[in-house]
Amino acid sequence: MQACDIELMLQEALFSRFGESIPKKGKLQFLHDNGPEYIEKGLKKQIKAWQLEDCNTPTYSPQSNGICAAVELSLLMGLLKEIMSMKIA
Repeated sequence: MQACDIELMLQEALFSRFGESIPKKGKLQFLHDNGPEYIEKGLKKQIKAWQLEDCNTPTYSPQSNGICAAVELSLLMGLLKEIMSMKIA
């Protein structure tokens, strides 16, 4: 994935959720792992134009990894529950 892909995905998410009234500066954070595609100048410029707070995670963070794993597990369990309810009905 390249910076232009991330920019398009972010733009679509912002405007589908907020339309033209994106919350004021400091209300939304763009959280990333500081990979090369996230620190590209064009993407940084667009993040600043949308007034998003640019935040990054530590390069190695067991705590963050544990939180991500817990979120993934809860999403998986929710999907499995939905699939099982569809089979019963």
